[in-house]
Amino acid sequence: MIRILSFLLVLFVSAGCSADTRPLANEPGDELSERFYPSGIESDKLIHDFFSEIKRLVNDRDKIKLSKLISYPIKVYTPEGDGKVDIFSENDFIEYFSIIFNERVIHTINCETFAGLGASDSGIMIGDGAVWFSEVKLKDEDPWEMKITAINNKEKPRKLWFKNGSCE
Repeated sequence: MIRILSFLLVLFVSAGCSADTRPLANEPGDELSERFYPSGIESDKLIHDFFSEIKRLVNDRDKIKLSKLISYPIKVYTPEGDGKVDIFSENDFIEYFSIIFNERVIHTINCETFAGLGASDSGIMIGDGAVWFSEVKLKDEDPWEMKITAINNKEKPRKLWFKNGSCE
């Protein structure tokens, strides 16, 4: 009986002293939360890290590194409003960077937070849908890679740039 009580005491004390390795409330973990489930992406951490990378590169205006995060071809609007055109390569993206990442797209990315991201079976939505990203692969044998899959750079009234209107 004393052995059982001693064992239970040791077990209870060691359980109370173990380090808590769970992520803090504002740190994404390796699991996928319910809100991102429709995207099919493996974990909140992958989403958080890719989103943070996009924000950093946009803030730095690093068009070369951003060009490597795009799933080509990608359709974007022309400033003349002629509809969408295809951007086929990193070189095209770099050449037309200031048209593709216009003031609206940059503002929306800068205003968005991890908590504000949306999700659907199309992937993860930044802001009002200005940018979407997801995991993609070109061939079945290729590994999944996180890429920007859509850029909706069409001009619209400034008050509609951000989905909740809270970022000025």
